[in-house]
Amino acid sequence: REKRMLWKTSLILRTALFCLIIFLTLENLKSSLSVPKPLFVLFDGSESMRIEENGFSKNVPIKLPRAAETFIREEYPDREIHAYDLFRVDEEREAKGSPISEALIRFLDRSGIESTQELLLFSDGQDSVHSGMPRQAAKHFREAGIRLNTLASANYAKGDLSVESVAHPRVAFVDQLTTIRVRVRSSFSMAVSTHLLLLDGQSILHRKRIDLNPDNPVQELELKWMPVRSGEALLSLELQSLEEEQFHNNFSYLPVSIREKRMRVLHIAGRPSWDVFHLRRLLKEMPEVDMIAFFILRDPFEDTQTVPEKELALIRFPVQELFMRQLFKFDTVVFHNFDIRRFLRNAQFQRSFQKFLAGGKRIIVVGGEQVVGHRDYQELFLSGTSSQKLKLEFRHRTDWNFRERRLLPVHDLQHQPAFAGDLEEDYNQPSELLLRTPYRKGRVDWVLEPQSWSWKLGNAQPLQKPVADDDFSGIRHRHASFWQTLLFQPIRMRQRIFRDFSPGRPYHDMETIQGWVHLPTRSGSATFRLVEESNSGIRFETELP
Repeated sequence: REKRMLWKTSLILRTALFCLIIFLTLENLKSSLSVPKPLFVLFDGSESMRIEENGFSKNVPIKLPRAAETFIREEYPDREIHAYDLFRVDEEREAKGSPISEALIRFLDRSGIESTQELLLFSDGQDSVHSGMPRQAAKHFREAGIRLNTLASANYAKGDLSVESVAHPRVAFVDQLTTIRVRVRSSFSMAVSTHLLLLDGQSILHRKRIDLNPDNPVQELELKWMPVRSGEALLSLELQSLEEEQFHNNFSYLPVSIREKRMRVLHIAGRPSWDVFHLRRLLKEMPEVDMIAFFILRDPFEDTQTVPEKELALIRFPVQELFMRQLFKFDTVVFHNFDIRRFLRNAQFQRSFQKFLAGGKRIIVVGGEQVVGHRDYQELFLSGTSSQKLKLEFRHRTDWNFRERRLLPVHDLQHQPAFAGDLEEDYNQPSELLLRTPYRKGRVDWVLEPQSWSWKLGNAQPLQKPVADDDFSGIRHRHASFWQTLLFQPIRMRQRIFRDFSPGRPYHDMETIQGWVHLPTRSGSATFRLVEESNSGIRFETELP
Protein backbone atom coordinates (compact mmCIF):
# COMPACT_ATOMS: atom_id res chain seq x y z
CA ARG A 1 0.00 0.00 0.00
CA GLU A 2 2.84 2.38 0.82
CA LYS A 3 4.45 1.60 -2.51
CA ARG A 4 1.19 2.38 -4.28
CA MET A 5 0.87 5.74 -2.52
CA LEU A 6 4.47 6.57 -3.37
CA TRP A 7 3.86 5.72 -7.02
CA LYS A 8 0.73 7.97 -7.16
CA THR A 9 2.60 10.85 -5.53
CA SER A 10 5.46 10.51 -8.02
CA LEU A 11 3.02 10.48 -10.97
CA ILE A 12 1.24 13.62 -9.71
CA LEU A 13 4.53 15.47 -9.24
CA ARG A 14 5.71 14.51 -12.72
CA THR A 15 2.43 15.68 -14.27
CA ALA A 16 2.57 18.97 -12.36
CA LEU A 17 6.16 19.53 -13.45
CA PHE A 18 5.26 18.87 -17.09
CA CYS A 19 2.31 21.28 -16.88
CA LEU A 20 4.58 23.90 -15.31
CA ILE A 21 7.06 23.55 -18.16
CA ILE A 22 4.30 23.96 -20.74
CA PHE A 23 2.93 27.00 -18.88
CA LEU A 24 6.32 28.68 -18.70
CA THR A 25 6.97 27.97 -22.38
CA LEU A 26 3.66 29.53 -23.38
CA GLU A 27 4.32 32.58 -21.21
CA ASN A 28 7.75 33.08 -22.74
CA LEU A 29 6.35 32.68 -26.23
CA LYS A 30 3.55 35.13 -25.45
CA SER A 31 5.95 37.71 -24.10
CA SER A 32 8.22 37.34 -27.12
CA LEU A 33 5.31 37.76 -29.48
CA SER A 34 4.15 40.87 -27.70
CA VAL A 35 7.41 42.65 -28.69
CA PRO A 36 6.71 44.26 -32.10
CA LYS A 37 9.11 43.66 -34.95
CA PRO A 38 10.80 46.90 -36.04
CA LEU A 39 9.99 48.54 -39.39
CA PHE A 40 12.51 51.11 -40.57
CA VAL A 41 10.91 53.93 -42.59
CA LEU A 42 13.25 56.04 -44.71
CA PHE A 43 11.60 59.27 -45.74
CA ASP A 44 12.77 61.84 -48.21
CA GLY A 45 13.40 65.17 -46.51
CA SER A 46 14.73 67.00 -49.56
CA GLU A 47 13.55 70.44 -50.65
CA SER A 48 10.91 69.03 -53.01
CA MET A 49 9.17 67.35 -50.03
CA ARG A 50 9.30 70.47 -47.84
CA ILE A 51 5.89 71.73 -48.97
CA GLU A 52 2.62 71.91 -47.09
CA GLU A 53 0.89 69.36 -49.34
CA ASN A 54 3.27 66.66 -48.16
CA GLY A 55 2.81 67.51 -44.50
CA PHE A 56 6.18 69.20 -44.06
CA SER A 57 6.64 72.82 -43.06
CA LYS A 58 9.62 74.67 -44.39
CA ASN A 59 10.73 76.07 -41.02
CA VAL A 60 9.71 73.17 -38.75
CA PRO A 61 11.85 70.11 -37.99
CA ILE A 62 10.93 67.27 -40.32
CA LYS A 63 8.88 64.37 -39.05
CA LEU A 64 6.88 61.63 -40.71
CA PRO A 65 3.65 63.12 -42.15
CA ARG A 66 0.46 62.09 -40.38
CA ALA A 67 -1.15 60.71 -43.53
CA ALA A 68 1.86 58.54 -44.25
CA GLU A 69 2.10 57.36 -40.63
CA THR A 70 -1.61 56.42 -40.61
CA PHE A 71 -1.25 54.45 -43.81
CA ILE A 72 1.84 52.63 -42.55
CA ARG A 73 0.18 51.68 -39.23
CA GLU A 74 -2.85 50.32 -41.06
CA GLU A 75 -0.65 48.36 -43.44
CA TYR A 76 1.77 47.11 -40.73
CA PRO A 77 -0.27 46.99 -37.46
CA ASP A 78 2.17 44.71 -35.60
CA ARG A 79 5.36 46.57 -36.44
CA GLU A 80 7.28 49.16 -34.47
CA ILE A 81 8.02 52.15 -36.72
CA HIS A 82 11.49 53.69 -36.71
CA ALA A 83 11.69 56.76 -38.98
CA TYR A 84 14.93 58.02 -40.48
CA ASP A 85 15.37 61.19 -42.54
CA LEU A 86 17.68 60.56 -45.50
CA PHE A 87 18.50 64.27 -45.81
CA ARG A 88 19.06 65.19 -42.17
CA VAL A 89 21.67 67.73 -41.09
CA ASP A 90 25.01 65.96 -41.17
CA GLU A 91 28.29 67.39 -39.91
CA GLU A 92 26.74 70.85 -39.45
CA ARG A 93 25.87 71.31 -43.08
CA GLU A 94 22.49 70.80 -44.71
CA ALA A 95 22.28 68.52 -47.73
CA LYS A 96 19.96 70.26 -50.16
CA GLY A 97 18.83 68.63 -53.36
CA SER A 98 21.03 65.60 -52.92
CA PRO A 99 20.03 62.74 -55.24
CA ILE A 100 17.81 60.20 -53.53
CA SER A 101 19.88 57.31 -54.91
CA GLU A 102 23.10 58.60 -53.30
CA ALA A 103 21.29 59.19 -49.98
CA LEU A 104 19.99 55.61 -49.96
CA ILE A 105 23.43 54.16 -50.68
CA ARG A 106 24.94 56.34 -47.94
CA PHE A 107 22.34 55.08 -45.45
CA LEU A 108 23.02 51.46 -46.42
CA ASP A 109 26.77 51.89 -45.90
CA ARG A 110 26.43 53.58 -42.48
CA SER A 111 23.54 51.68 -40.90
CA GLY A 112 24.92 48.14 -41.00
CA ILE A 113 21.42 46.60 -41.00
CA GLU A 114 21.02 42.89 -41.56
CA SER A 115 19.76 41.26 -44.71
CA THR A 116 16.61 40.04 -42.93
CA GLN A 117 15.39 43.59 -42.32
CA GLU A 118 12.60 45.17 -44.33
CA LEU A 119 12.65 48.88 -45.18
CA LEU A 120 10.04 51.32 -46.44
CA LEU A 121 10.90 54.41 -48.52
CA PHE A 122 8.54 57.41 -48.46
CA SER A 123 9.40 59.84 -51.27
CA ASP A 124 7.89 61.93 -54.04
CA GLY A 125 10.46 60.64 -56.53
CA GLN A 126 11.56 64.12 -57.59
CA ASP A 127 15.22 63.46 -56.84
CA SER A 128 15.42 60.81 -59.55
CA VAL A 129 14.57 60.78 -63.25
CA HIS A 130 13.11 57.30 -62.77
CA SER A 131 9.79 56.65 -61.08
CA GLY A 132 9.77 54.50 -57.95
CA MET A 133 12.97 52.92 -56.74
CA PRO A 134 16.14 54.57 -58.15
CA ARG A 135 18.06 52.05 -60.24
CA GLN A 136 21.51 52.68 -58.80
CA ALA A 137 20.33 52.25 -55.21
CA ALA A 138 18.19 49.26 -56.14
CA LYS A 139 21.30 47.39 -57.28
CA HIS A 140 23.06 47.97 -53.92
CA PHE A 141 20.03 46.89 -51.87
CA ARG A 142 19.54 43.80 -54.01
CA GLU A 143 23.18 42.77 -53.58
CA ALA A 144 22.84 43.26 -49.80
CA GLY A 145 19.72 41.06 -49.74
CA ILE A 146 17.57 43.79 -48.17
CA ARG A 147 13.99 44.28 -49.26
CA LEU A 148 13.00 47.92 -49.78
CA ASN A 149 9.37 48.86 -50.41
CA THR A 150 8.44 52.24 -51.88
CA LEU A 151 5.55 54.41 -50.70
CA ALA A 152 5.04 57.32 -53.09
CA SER A 153 3.64 60.59 -51.84
CA ALA A 154 0.05 60.67 -53.11
CA ASN A 155 -0.42 64.36 -52.36
CA TYR A 156 2.87 65.83 -53.46
CA ALA A 157 1.53 68.77 -55.46
CA LYS A 158 -1.59 70.45 -56.74
CA GLY A 159 -1.28 68.73 -60.12
CA ASP A 160 1.00 66.87 -62.46
CA LEU A 161 1.98 66.70 -66.13
CA SER A 162 2.97 63.39 -67.67
CA VAL A 163 3.95 61.85 -70.99
CA GLU A 164 1.36 59.08 -71.15
CA SER A 165 2.39 57.30 -74.35
CA VAL A 166 4.78 57.67 -77.28
CA ALA A 167 4.49 56.00 -80.69
CA HIS A 168 7.54 56.27 -82.93
CA PRO A 169 9.10 54.21 -85.73
CA ARG A 170 12.11 52.09 -84.89
CA VAL A 171 13.67 52.90 -88.25
CA ALA A 172 13.99 56.38 -89.79
CA PHE A 173 15.56 57.48 -93.06
CA VAL A 174 17.87 60.34 -93.96
CA ASP A 175 16.16 63.46 -95.41
CA GLN A 176 12.70 61.98 -94.88
CA LEU A 177 10.18 63.29 -92.37
CA THR A 178 9.55 61.00 -89.41
CA THR A 179 6.38 61.41 -87.34
CA ILE A 180 6.37 60.86 -83.58
CA ARG A 181 2.97 60.72 -81.85
CA VAL A 182 2.82 61.74 -78.19
CA ARG A 183 -0.05 61.61 -75.70
CA VAL A 184 0.20 64.13 -72.83
CA ARG A 185 -2.01 64.28 -69.71
CA SER A 186 -2.57 67.00 -67.09
CA SER A 187 -4.11 66.59 -63.61
CA PHE A 188 -4.05 70.29 -62.73
CA SER A 189 -7.33 71.88 -61.68
CA MET A 190 -6.51 74.98 -63.71
CA ALA A 191 -5.32 75.76 -67.23
CA VAL A 192 -1.56 75.35 -67.69
CA SER A 193 0.88 75.84 -70.56
CA THR A 194 4.23 74.24 -71.23
CA HIS A 195 6.47 73.06 -74.08
CA LEU A 196 7.24 69.60 -75.42
CA LEU A 197 10.84 69.23 -76.59
CA LEU A 198 12.42 66.62 -78.85
CA LEU A 199 16.20 66.43 -78.29
CA ASP A 200 19.07 64.36 -79.63
CA GLY A 201 21.50 65.04 -76.78
CA GLN A 202 23.13 68.00 -78.54
CA SER A 203 20.33 70.25 -79.76
CA ILE A 204 16.56 70.75 -79.77
CA LEU A 205 15.11 69.06 -82.84
CA HIS A 206 11.52 70.21 -82.32
CA ARG A 207 9.63 72.41 -79.85
CA LYS A 208 5.86 72.52 -79.50
CA ARG A 209 3.69 74.58 -77.16
CA ILE A 210 0.95 72.75 -75.23
CA ASP A 211 -2.10 74.35 -73.61
CA LEU A 212 -3.97 72.05 -71.21
CA ASN A 213 -7.11 72.74 -69.18
CA PRO A 214 -9.42 70.69 -66.91
CA ASP A 215 -12.00 70.35 -69.70
CA ASN A 216 -9.40 68.89 -72.04
CA PRO A 217 -6.76 67.21 -69.84
CA VAL A 218 -5.38 64.93 -72.59
CA GLN A 219 -3.80 65.99 -75.86
CA GLU A 220 -2.38 63.93 -78.70
CA LEU A 221 0.44 65.66 -80.54
CA GLU A 222 2.57 64.97 -83.60
CA LEU A 223 6.22 65.96 -83.84
CA LYS A 224 7.97 66.04 -87.21
CA TRP A 225 11.65 65.27 -87.42
CA MET A 226 14.00 64.83 -90.40
CA PRO A 227 17.29 62.96 -89.82
CA VAL A 228 20.37 64.34 -91.56
CA ARG A 229 22.84 61.47 -91.08
CA SER A 230 22.65 57.72 -90.67
CA GLY A 231 23.50 55.73 -87.56
CA GLU A 232 22.01 54.79 -84.21
CA ALA A 233 20.33 57.69 -82.37
CA LEU A 234 18.86 57.99 -78.88
CA LEU A 235 16.27 60.76 -78.86
CA SER A 236 14.59 62.12 -75.75
CA LEU A 237 11.18 63.70 -75.24
CA GLU A 238 10.98 66.25 -72.46
CA LEU A 239 7.77 67.79 -71.19
CA GLN A 240 8.97 70.92 -69.43
CA SER A 241 7.88 70.69 -65.79
CA LEU A 242 6.04 73.34 -63.81
CA GLU A 243 6.69 74.52 -60.25
CA GLU A 244 6.11 71.90 -57.52
CA GLU A 245 5.36 69.26 -60.16
CA GLN A 246 6.75 65.75 -60.30
CA PHE A 247 9.09 65.47 -63.25
CA HIS A 248 10.15 61.82 -63.38
CA ASN A 249 7.20 61.06 -65.71
CA ASN A 250 7.98 64.00 -68.01
CA PHE A 251 10.69 62.13 -69.94
CA SER A 252 10.71 59.44 -72.59
CA TYR A 253 13.66 57.98 -74.50
CA LEU A 254 13.35 56.86 -78.13
CA PRO A 255 15.99 54.57 -79.70
CA VAL A 256 15.91 55.01 -83.49
CA SER A 257 18.01 53.38 -86.19
CA ILE A 258 18.63 55.96 -88.92
CA ARG A 259 19.35 54.57 -92.35
CA GLU A 260 19.99 56.01 -95.75
CA LYS A 261 17.10 57.02 -97.96
CA ARG A 262 14.56 54.32 -98.69
CA MET A 263 15.56 52.43 -101.77
CA ARG A 264 12.93 52.45 -104.51
CA VAL A 265 12.91 49.01 -106.11
CA LEU A 266 11.05 47.95 -109.25
CA HIS A 267 10.51 44.17 -109.40
CA ILE A 268 9.45 42.76 -112.76
CA ALA A 269 8.75 39.04 -113.17
CA GLY A 270 7.95 37.01 -116.26
CA ARG A 271 5.59 34.52 -114.63
CA PRO A 272 4.08 33.77 -111.19
CA SER A 273 6.09 31.26 -109.17
CA TRP A 274 6.92 30.46 -105.55
CA ASP A 275 10.38 32.06 -105.68
CA VAL A 276 8.98 35.29 -107.13
CA PHE A 277 6.34 35.61 -104.42
CA HIS A 278 8.86 34.70 -101.73
CA LEU A 279 11.31 37.40 -102.82
CA ARG A 280 8.57 40.01 -103.08
CA ARG A 281 7.33 39.21 -99.60
CA LEU A 282 10.89 39.41 -98.29
CA LEU A 283 11.52 42.82 -99.88
CA LYS A 284 8.24 44.19 -98.55
CA GLU A 285 9.28 43.25 -95.02
CA MET A 286 12.46 45.36 -95.29
CA PRO A 287 11.64 48.82 -93.90
CA GLU A 288 14.35 50.44 -96.05
CA VAL A 289 12.81 49.19 -99.31
CA ASP A 290 9.92 50.83 -101.16
CA MET A 291 8.96 48.25 -103.76
CA ILE A 292 6.61 48.24 -106.74
CA ALA A 293 6.11 44.88 -108.47
CA PHE A 294 4.66 43.87 -111.85
CA PHE A 295 4.15 40.76 -113.94
CA ILE A 296 4.65 41.33 -117.67
CA LEU A 297 3.14 38.27 -119.34
CA ARG A 298 2.12 39.63 -122.72
CA ASP A 299 4.73 40.33 -125.41
CA PRO A 300 3.92 43.77 -126.83
CA PHE A 301 6.04 43.16 -129.94
CA GLU A 302 4.27 39.96 -130.99
CA ASP A 303 0.67 41.16 -130.79
CA THR A 304 -1.24 40.39 -133.94
CA GLN A 305 -2.78 43.51 -135.35
CA THR A 306 -5.65 41.52 -136.84
CA VAL A 307 -6.87 40.25 -133.44
CA PRO A 308 -9.22 42.69 -131.67
CA GLU A 309 -8.04 43.95 -128.27
CA LYS A 310 -11.16 42.66 -126.51
CA GLU A 311 -10.45 39.09 -127.64
CA LEU A 312 -6.99 39.00 -126.06
CA ALA A 313 -6.76 37.34 -122.65
CA LEU A 314 -4.12 39.71 -121.22
CA ILE A 315 -4.13 43.49 -120.99
CA ARG A 316 -1.34 45.26 -122.86
CA PHE A 317 1.27 46.43 -120.34
CA PRO A 318 2.43 50.07 -120.80
CA VAL A 319 6.09 49.17 -121.33
CA GLN A 320 6.76 52.40 -123.25
CA GLU A 321 5.72 54.50 -120.24
CA LEU A 322 7.56 52.24 -117.77
CA PHE A 323 10.92 51.83 -119.53
CA MET A 324 11.20 55.31 -121.05
CA ARG A 325 9.90 57.61 -118.28
CA GLN A 326 8.98 55.93 -114.99
CA LEU A 327 12.20 53.89 -114.93
CA PHE A 328 14.29 56.81 -113.64
CA LYS A 329 12.17 57.20 -110.50
CA PHE A 330 13.66 53.96 -109.12
CA ASP A 331 17.08 53.19 -107.65
CA THR A 332 17.19 49.49 -108.52
CA VAL A 333 15.36 47.33 -111.05
CA VAL A 334 15.07 43.57 -110.47
CA PHE A 335 14.27 41.34 -113.46
CA HIS A 336 13.19 37.99 -112.04
CA ASN A 337 12.80 35.04 -114.41
CA PHE A 338 12.04 37.55 -117.13
CA ASP A 339 13.16 37.36 -120.76
CA ILE A 340 14.03 40.98 -121.33
CA ARG A 341 15.85 40.15 -124.56
CA ARG A 342 12.82 40.90 -126.68
CA PHE A 343 12.49 44.34 -125.02
CA LEU A 344 16.16 45.32 -125.24
CA ARG A 345 16.23 44.60 -128.95
CA ASN A 346 14.40 47.90 -129.12
CA ALA A 347 17.16 50.52 -129.46
CA GLN A 348 15.20 53.11 -127.45
CA PHE A 349 14.76 50.76 -124.52
CA GLN A 350 18.44 49.77 -124.60
CA ARG A 351 19.59 53.40 -124.55
CA SER A 352 17.14 54.13 -121.73
CA PHE A 353 18.62 51.36 -119.57
CA GLN A 354 22.18 52.44 -120.37
CA LYS A 355 21.29 55.98 -119.29
CA PHE A 356 19.74 54.50 -116.13
CA LEU A 357 22.98 52.65 -115.30
CA ALA A 358 25.24 55.57 -116.21
CA GLY A 359 23.52 57.69 -113.55
CA GLY A 360 24.64 55.35 -110.76
CA LYS A 361 21.54 53.13 -110.68
CA ARG A 362 21.54 49.33 -110.56
CA ILE A 363 19.96 46.40 -112.34
CA ILE A 364 19.69 42.96 -110.73
CA VAL A 365 18.91 40.02 -112.99
CA VAL A 366 17.68 36.78 -111.38
CA GLY A 367 17.70 33.75 -113.64
CA GLY A 368 14.96 31.27 -114.39
CA GLU A 369 13.64 28.83 -116.97
CA GLN A 370 12.57 31.63 -119.32
CA VAL A 371 16.19 32.68 -119.90
CA VAL A 372 17.85 29.27 -120.26
CA GLY A 373 20.59 29.16 -122.90
CA HIS A 374 20.92 32.90 -123.58
CA ARG A 375 24.71 33.25 -123.38
CA ASP A 376 24.53 36.75 -124.83
CA TYR A 377 22.11 37.93 -122.15
CA GLN A 378 24.54 40.42 -120.63
CA GLU A 379 25.23 41.91 -124.07
CA LEU A 380 21.73 43.31 -124.25
CA PHE A 381 22.43 45.86 -121.50
CA LEU A 382 26.03 46.77 -122.27
CA SER A 383 26.74 47.76 -125.84
CA GLY A 384 30.14 46.73 -127.15
CA THR A 385 30.57 43.85 -124.69
CA SER A 386 31.58 40.65 -126.40
CA SER A 387 29.80 37.48 -125.44
CA GLN A 388 33.17 35.74 -125.50
CA LYS A 389 34.45 38.01 -122.71
CA LEU A 390 31.68 37.24 -120.22
CA LYS A 391 30.42 33.71 -120.52
CA LEU A 392 27.37 33.71 -118.28
CA GLU A 393 24.78 31.01 -118.44
CA PHE A 394 21.57 31.35 -116.47
CA ARG A 395 20.22 28.06 -115.27
CA HIS A 396 17.26 26.84 -113.28
CA ARG A 397 18.18 24.03 -110.89
CA THR A 398 16.33 22.72 -107.87
CA ASP A 399 19.10 20.63 -106.29
CA TRP A 400 21.57 23.46 -105.67
CA ASN A 401 23.17 23.79 -102.24
CA PHE A 402 25.21 26.85 -101.20
CA ARG A 403 27.66 26.80 -98.30
CA GLU A 404 27.65 30.22 -96.64
CA ARG A 405 30.94 32.04 -96.10
CA ARG A 406 31.47 35.52 -94.71
CA LEU A 407 27.76 36.35 -94.73
CA LEU A 408 27.28 38.96 -92.01
CA PRO A 409 24.33 39.67 -89.70
CA VAL A 410 21.57 41.84 -91.10
CA HIS A 411 22.34 44.92 -88.97
CA ASP A 412 25.97 44.95 -90.19
CA LEU A 413 25.34 44.42 -93.88
CA GLN A 414 24.57 47.98 -94.87
CA HIS A 415 28.11 49.15 -94.02
CA GLN A 416 30.03 46.33 -95.65
CA PRO A 417 32.00 46.37 -98.92
CA ALA A 418 30.36 45.11 -102.08
CA PHE A 419 29.61 41.41 -102.22
CA ALA A 420 31.85 40.06 -104.96
CA GLY A 421 32.02 36.68 -106.60
CA ASP A 422 35.31 35.71 -104.96
CA LEU A 423 34.61 32.05 -104.16
CA GLU A 424 36.90 30.95 -106.96
CA GLU A 425 39.78 33.12 -105.72
CA ASP A 426 39.44 32.35 -102.01
CA TYR A 427 38.16 28.79 -101.98
CA ASN A 428 39.26 27.36 -105.32
CA GLN A 429 35.73 26.74 -106.54
CA PRO A 430 33.64 28.44 -109.22
CA SER A 431 31.52 31.40 -108.24
CA GLU A 432 28.06 30.11 -109.11
CA LEU A 433 26.02 32.61 -107.13
CA LEU A 434 26.76 36.18 -108.20
CA LEU A 435 28.78 38.10 -110.78
CA ARG A 436 28.98 41.86 -111.06
CA THR A 437 29.41 43.90 -114.25
CA PRO A 438 30.12 47.63 -113.71
CA TYR A 439 28.84 50.14 -116.23
CA ARG A 440 30.02 53.73 -115.71
CA LYS A 441 28.63 54.80 -112.28
CA GLY A 442 26.17 51.92 -112.07
CA ARG A 443 26.39 48.17 -112.27
CA VAL A 444 24.50 45.02 -113.20
CA ASP A 445 24.37 42.16 -110.69
CA TRP A 446 23.89 38.71 -112.13
CA VAL A 447 22.25 36.32 -109.64
CA LEU A 448 22.82 33.01 -111.34
CA GLU A 449 20.64 30.89 -109.07
CA PRO A 450 17.03 31.81 -108.28
CA GLN A 451 16.51 28.95 -105.80
CA SER A 452 18.35 30.86 -103.09
CA TRP A 453 15.71 30.36 -100.41
CA SER A 454 16.87 26.75 -99.93
CA TRP A 455 20.38 27.70 -98.77
CA LYS A 456 21.69 25.45 -96.01
CA LEU A 457 24.84 25.67 -93.92
CA GLY A 458 27.46 22.95 -94.09
CA ASN A 459 27.05 19.82 -96.16
CA ALA A 460 23.34 19.43 -95.50
CA GLN A 461 21.26 17.83 -98.20
CA PRO A 462 19.28 20.33 -100.31
CA LEU A 463 15.56 20.49 -99.68
CA GLN A 464 12.76 21.30 -102.06
CA LYS A 465 10.88 23.14 -99.31
CA PRO A 466 11.57 23.76 -95.61
CA VAL A 467 9.78 21.37 -93.31
CA ALA A 468 10.24 22.67 -89.77
CA ASP A 469 9.52 26.23 -88.68
CA ASP A 470 13.04 26.57 -87.24
CA ASP A 471 14.60 25.59 -90.55
CA PHE A 472 12.33 28.01 -92.39
CA SER A 473 13.28 30.83 -90.01
CA GLY A 474 16.99 30.20 -90.51
CA ILE A 475 16.58 29.96 -94.27
CA ARG A 476 14.66 33.25 -94.35
CA HIS A 477 17.41 34.92 -92.34
CA ARG A 478 20.11 33.73 -94.72
CA HIS A 479 18.06 34.73 -97.75
CA ALA A 480 17.40 38.15 -96.21
CA SER A 481 21.11 38.53 -95.42
CA PHE A 482 22.03 37.93 -99.03
CA TRP A 483 19.52 40.46 -100.36
CA GLN A 484 20.49 43.00 -97.71
CA THR A 485 24.07 42.62 -98.91
CA LEU A 486 23.07 42.81 -102.55
CA LEU A 487 20.84 45.88 -102.25
CA PHE A 488 22.66 48.09 -99.76
CA GLN A 489 26.31 48.03 -100.76
CA PRO A 490 27.63 51.57 -101.18
CA ILE A 491 30.26 52.14 -103.85
CA ARG A 492 32.07 54.57 -101.55
CA MET A 493 31.73 55.10 -97.86
CA ARG A 494 32.84 58.05 -95.72
CA GLN A 495 32.63 57.68 -91.98
CA ARG A 496 34.47 59.19 -89.03
CA ILE A 497 36.78 56.41 -87.88
CA PHE A 498 39.59 58.31 -86.08
CA ARG A 499 38.07 58.54 -82.62
CA ASP A 500 40.89 60.43 -80.83
CA PHE A 501 41.32 63.20 -83.39
CA SER A 502 39.54 66.44 -82.42
CA PRO A 503 38.93 68.78 -85.38
CA GLY A 504 37.99 71.55 -82.97
CA ARG A 505 41.39 72.25 -81.40
CA PRO A 506 44.46 73.75 -83.14
CA TYR A 507 47.37 71.49 -84.02
CA HIS A 508 50.97 72.68 -84.26
CA ASP A 509 53.43 71.99 -87.04
CA MET A 510 55.28 68.69 -86.69
CA GLU A 511 52.92 67.61 -83.91
CA THR A 512 52.36 63.88 -83.70
CA ILE A 513 48.71 62.82 -83.87
CA GLN A 514 47.98 59.44 -82.33
CA GLY A 515 44.77 57.50 -81.94
CA TRP A 516 42.88 54.32 -82.66
CA VAL A 517 41.49 53.68 -86.14
CA HIS A 518 38.31 51.60 -86.21
CA LEU A 519 37.31 50.38 -89.66
CA PRO A 520 33.66 49.23 -89.87
CA THR A 521 34.41 46.95 -92.80
CA ARG A 522 35.68 43.48 -93.57
CA SER A 523 37.29 44.44 -96.83
CA GLY A 524 40.63 42.89 -97.67
CA SER A 525 42.34 46.30 -97.90
CA ALA A 526 41.63 49.96 -97.24
CA THR A 527 43.32 53.31 -97.84
CA PHE A 528 43.69 55.84 -95.02
CA ARG A 529 44.08 59.50 -96.04
CA LEU A 530 44.41 62.66 -93.97
CA VAL A 531 42.98 65.47 -96.09
CA GLU A 532 43.21 69.21 -95.45
CA GLU A 533 39.77 70.54 -96.33
CA SER A 534 40.95 74.10 -97.07
CA ASN A 535 42.86 73.07 -100.20
CA SER A 536 41.86 69.37 -100.51
CA GLY A 537 45.51 68.44 -100.13
CA ILE A 538 46.49 64.99 -98.88
CA ARG A 539 48.73 65.39 -95.82
CA PHE A 540 49.13 61.69 -95.09
CA GLU A 541 48.24 58.47 -96.90
CA THR A 542 48.86 54.81 -96.16
CA GLU A 543 47.53 51.41 -97.13
CA LEU A 544 45.91 49.48 -94.28
CA PRO A 545 45.99 45.68 -94.46
